[in-house]
Amino acid sequence: MRFKEILLEEQNKKDETVEEELRWYRVQHGLLHDVFLRAGKKGADELRSDGEENVREWWNVFTGGQYINMLRALWVEAKGLTGLLIQFPRPRRQTEAWFAFMHYNNHEPKDYWTLELGEDLCEEEGVLCAWNDEKQHRNYGLFIRPDPLVFLAAIRNKLDQSESDHEMLLSLHDYVEA
Repeated sequence: MRFKEILLEEQNKKDETVEEELRWYRVQHGLLHDVFLRAGKKGADELRSDGEENVREWWNVFTGGQYINMLRALWVEAKGLTGLLIQFPRPRRQTEAWFAFMHYNNHEPKDYWTLELGEDLCEEEGVLCAWNDEKQHRNYGLFIRPDPLVFLAAIRNKLDQSESDHEMLLSLHDYVEA
């Protein structure tokens, strides 16, 4: 029940002064990212069994349930990607997200990925972004279709790329040391 406990804590701190137009952003990029990190290993098990229910509850509490019927969440385990894929209602403003992916590695929270509506407000593509455990945001500048499979493939590609970059740096380090 880790997600429910955190929800109660956050409800007690709920800031009613957050402007309506920032509420979606706050849930998509702040609260869900924070709860993902805080829930830790227990969170992975909860999301696997009740992910959509938990996300819907958060969305309902902090956005007033806007377009909740368009919200979906699905546990994914495929090709090295493990985590919760969330499909949000269609974004209305820049930086609101079409999707988020809570990426776990061995049941430990790893990265929080988003596909965000860009500056041009183009409905045909979004910007791939990620947040790390230190709340640092990274915009990869990669524009992709707002499609869940394309989104997951882009994440997998970036993860593969970072692993191969890391291996390359290690081999360069070994070469320089020799």
